[in-house]
Amino acid sequence: MRKKAVQLAKGQDEEKVGISLKIPKNLKDRLQMFSEAQEVSMNSLIVSCIELMLDDSCGNLLKQIDSVLVEKLGSLQNDLSGFQIVCEDDAIIYENLKSESECILSLLNQVRNYI
Repeated sequence: MRKKAVQLAKGQDEEKVGISLKIPKNLKDRLQMFSEAQEVSMNSLIVSCIELMLDDSCGNLLKQIDSVLVEKLGSLQNDLSGFQIVCEDDAIIYENLKSESECILSLLNQVRNYI
């Protein structure tokens, strides 16, 4: 989202109207440092972040990622439930599938924190 916000901030040229905004000092300091590093104004950066939040393109992308992860997790869990360990190699494959399943579940939970 940062990259997109900076891109939007650099391309803003619409007429602006004033509003009053109060934010914690430490947040203002961080915003100022970031905007200076990106060579954009704090105002443009704030406007871009608000625009992205309202458009929710990041949220829509995260929902798509969620769907793919759910599908992959279901497939892995299905593979695990029917898996039969016959030899030592099978045990290694089973553990790899189990590990991949746990990793996808962790990613899925992280994505859902932002949806």
